[in-house]
This record gives sequence, structure tokens and C-alpha cells, in this order.
Amino acid sequence: MSESNSPVWSSHLNQQSTQGNVEFCSGRDVTARPMADRELVPFDIWTNQVSSIALQKAGIISRSECQELIKILAEIESEFQTGQIELDPKQEDVHMNIEFMLEQRLGKELAGKIHTGRSRNDQSATDMRLLLRSAALVFEEELIDLVSTLLELAKTHKETICPGFSHGQPAMVTTFGHSLLCYAQALTRDTQKFNDFFTQVNRSPLGAAAGFEIGRAHF
Repeated sequence: MSESNSPVWSSHLNQQSTQGNVEFCSGRDVTARPMADRELVPFDIWTNQVSSIALQKAGIISRSECQELIKILAEIESEFQTGQIELDPKQEDVHMNIEFMLEQRLGKELAGKIHTGRSRNDQSATDMRLLLRSAALVFEEELIDLVSTLLELAKTHKETICPGFSHGQPAMVTTFGHSLLCYAQALTRDTQKFNDFFTQVNRSPLGAAAGFEIGRAHF
């Protein structure tokens, strides 16, 4: 939705009702507190770049159009990272913001082609999966670093005597190294949980489109 155009679903609504619906449905997407969609900007740009390549391979856009789209998308990402541009609440969400920026820089015809064969459900589900995958990798890497640190400390304190505790009460005498290994073992199980989660989330929902939502299969 650009400033000069209304959403396709708003034909039966007046301007006030349309704006009210947009503001209510978009929630925190592109409003302050802060903007929730701000976290999705790099991932939405990446999915647009990949989609451009797929469209070029399918013969829907030319090689030069694909290169132009990827170049401008990279410029937009760089400008977001340096704080030169920000999401516009008038554009409803991150997807429409980036598409509108493409339209301003490349024209409506080429910018519109990037949406061929892909719904906003596709974009939303893919962006969220990429965000979750990225976060899982960060958490797992930090857990591995923490476990490594605990193992090194446990080695250093393998003969450092300390009381053991069970149910909050003093128990058998043990070593500080032994206690540290307990935490290392628990955190190691957490890294396996992140591995399992990564396997599930690392699947592309692109192509599900907006046709059906039975069982939320597209997400």
C-alpha cells in the first residue's frame, strides 16, 4: 500500500475505516515500542534477493532485471544498517515497506515483478523461520562457549573441595569441578535441543502461497 493507493481489500470501506483497520491489524509491525518488523528487515531483503534469482531462472525476469533488483535490495539493507532509512508506518509492514522502496527506485513495473508467484504469507513465514534459525545458531554458539568455559574451570578445580547440595540442603562432600560439570552436562542437553529445533525450522515454506491454511501447513 503506497501513499497514493489504497489496499485492494479496502474498496468497500471509507478512508477512515481503512486507516483504522491498517493500524489495528499491523499492531507493532511498523509502530513504535519499538517496531517489531525491524528485526525482519535483513531476512525480508534476503528472501527478495533469492526470489529474484528464482524468477530469473524461471524466465519471468531478465538477467539484467535480476541484477538490478539484487543491487538495489543490497543498497536498501545497507541504508537500514547505517540508520539512513527506517520503516514507514504508512506502508503497513516490512514487506510492503521494502516493496514500496523498490518501486520508488526501480519503478512500479519491475518492483511489482518481485511478488510474482509469492504471497505475503510466504514472505512472513520465511522471514520468521530465518529469524528463528539465526537466533538458534547464536544461542547454540554461546552455549557451546559457556560449556567450554565450564569444562576448563572444572579441570582447574578438580581437587577443590566443596560441599555438595541436594534439595537445598548440604549433602556429600564433592569438588567444585564436579559441581561445574553438572551445569556443563545440563547445558550440553540444551545445545541438543537447539539442534533439534534447527532441523525443524530450517525448512523453506516458500511456495505454500495463500491458498489454504488447513493445519497451518504453510507456517
